[in-house]
Amino acid sequence: MTDPVSASISAVLGGTSLLSGILGGNATAAAQKQQAQANVSMDMYQAAVATQNQQIEKQNAGFALQQGEEQQTISGQATRATVGRIRAAQGASGLDINKGTMPLVPASARTIGQEEQSQIRQNADTAAYAYDVSAWQYGAQSQLDTTAAFNTAAAEPLETEATFLGTAASVSSKWLSFNQSGVFSGVGSSISSGISAALGGFGG
Repeated sequence: MTDPVSASISAVLGGTSLLSGILGGNATAAAQKQQAQANVSMDMYQAAVATQNQQIEKQNAGFALQQGEEQQTISGQATRATVGRIRAAQGASGLDINKGTMPLVPASARTIGQEEQSQIRQNADTAAYAYDVSAWQYGAQSQLDTTAAFNTAAAEPLETEATFLGTAASVSSKWLSFNQSGVFSGVGSSISSGISAALGGFGG
């Protein structure tokens, strides 16, 4: 016949083992949920930052084009002023400004000015294009981060449930093994019932 004291000790140890399994499963599930929430928050924060950077780059593209237009206007004004000064100087010389090489001088100044304005426009377009590409990249990153947040939020309940099921299976296996080996056979029904109730409340 089993010693009552030994039976009680075995039952307590068995119950402690089962309880540790339950508490460990709950702790793991809670940690998984907390980590998932932290990951969702981080992904959403990064998505917001990427979106803000996207807007900044779009504004920079607009500023680059605007600045290019302003520089073109200034260059055009400077070119017209140069041509005017050349014509005035030619007229003051007393020579016919429409004959010989005279017309070539202001025409050359006008061509140089037009080339300068074309270069300004090209530089502005290049800068704006680079900003647009950067804005697109930030937009894509924002979408990736948002998708990652949604995926993490959707997967968290499944991972938590898997933890609960895995722990329940482990605890149930121990419970069955203890019962078959008679660990709880020497204790009162109230203790056995208490352990059963704890198992039934697992994951709640």
